[in-house]
Amino acid sequence: MTVPTLRFLPVVLFALAAGCASTSLLPDEDRVGLARDLEGKTLHLRASNHVMPFFTDSTRRLISPLPPDSIELLVDPSGHPILPGAPEDLLALGSKVRVEKVEFPTSLVVTRRPLYSPRTVPWLYLSVVGQPKSRPYVAVLRQGIKTREEFLSAVDQILCEKDPTPALDEYPPELRAAIREKRLEPGMDTHAATLAWGRPESIRQEWVEGVKSEVWTWPLGKRSATFRDGKLVNAAPALR
Repeated sequence: MTVPTLRFLPVVLFALAAGCASTSLLPDEDRVGLARDLEGKTLHLRASNHVMPFFTDSTRRLISPLPPDSIELLVDPSGHPILPGAPEDLLALGSKVRVEKVEFPTSLVVTRRPLYSPRTVPWLYLSVVGQPKSRPYVAVLRQGIKTREEFLSAVDQILCEKDPTPALDEYPPELRAAIREKRLEPGMDTHAATLAWGRPESIRQEWVEGVKSEVWTWPLGKRSATFRDGKLVNAAPALR
């Protein structure tokens, strides 16, 4: 049985295409309302996020709970993925971030964005509370968002109102460190794995000899984890 989950879904975009048609499917009133409700709001990172180059744009930094090899936001003319680049830093789970700007891919915005960038999807400009704002962090949402509810669901994959760090207190120090560093360790429960790697794209459940087994898969299938009776038994990449 496959259990659907809320998804932070990377999308394959062809950013080299010309044209200036709006790719935002949200009504004007929803865009205005979402910007009003989110901009200036302080939230927390739901999981630790990789900080990566924003492709060829040195004025911004891409953040994502996913590693670079699981992010396909751009493809080149031959159809090969253009990866954002190796992580430069890690923003810890629970970090307080301020939503500086919500930017929708209207026709005018798309034409102003860098050519080699995921131009046709919404961007969230974020700053970390207490850090300089010289180069904004950008969280890139998925394509095809049509309603306010879908937009907020996509934001919820990355940000949350309640600080998740108190949940670490139930784990021993070595597991707390692993979660903050985005590492899975044998014996982790599903909650700890979610805190470490973020929510999976899909969950497949089955019963093996009376024991519940779950296989979690993250976007593009580059990462997976298997749980038996709620405890992590193996993963890809392999556990240490």
